[in-house]
Amino acid sequence: MGIGKTLSNLLSEKNSNPNELAERIGVSKSTIYSIIKRDNMKVDITVLAKICTALNVKMEVFYDEYVSEVKNNIKDIKRQQLINNYDCLNDKGKQKLFDLSNDMVSSGNYIDKKLKEKHA
Repeated sequence: MGIGKTLSNLLSEKNSNPNELAERIGVSKSTIYSIIKRDNMKVDITVLAKICTALNVKMEVFYDEYVSEVKNNIKDIKRQQLINNYDCLNDKGKQKLFDLSNDMVSSGNYIDKKLKEKHA
């Protein structure tokens, strides 16, 4: 979800509309409508700061989902690299990697507690 969709949702939650917001922050109505319609991650920072002040929200509200998506993409890339590395190994190397991963999990020192609870 881009900034426009988030802004549209916030306006609905606060029983406001683009025209009212534009007037409150001193920008043209077309600026607000354009942000909503484009729904991308590029908005003039001064306009976004004014929007945040007017709606009483932190700027992070507009970027949380994007940052989370980027982090997930990085995790997926690392996971794929691990699989690619495994596929490049001979049988002895694959067994060693398998044993090492089992040792890491069984030691408990490398377990992601949130994931462990999820799969328990």
